[in-house]
Amino acid sequence: MSVAIGIGILLMTEIFTLSFFGNEVILSGIKGEKKMVDKTELEMRSEMEFVNDIKKEIKIISNRLEKIERKMDENENIQQVIISKKCLCFILKVQFIFSFFV
Repeated sequence: MSVAIGIGILLMTEIFTLSFFGNEVILSGIKGEKKMVDKTELEMRSEMEFVNDIKKEIKIISNRLEKIERKMDENENIQQVIISKKCLCFILKVQFIFSFFV
């Protein structure tokens, strides 16, 4: 009895395993993907070059973004200086006006 149950469990797990891996093979076939073993050296090199090109482009974009962020920070600092100078000018004008009344 226990042997029959053990065999039944093994068969069920094998069916699930075959079903899962079979689906993966079917999906990869539909997508047109090949296994790493089946790919030629030329295909692998071209894929690596493609990935490296993408990495380079991402690095360039990242550097540009950093430059833009630095410029924005500089502009923010310049705006703060301008505002503080305007406030100082206003305070000096008010003091000048009040100096006539005192």
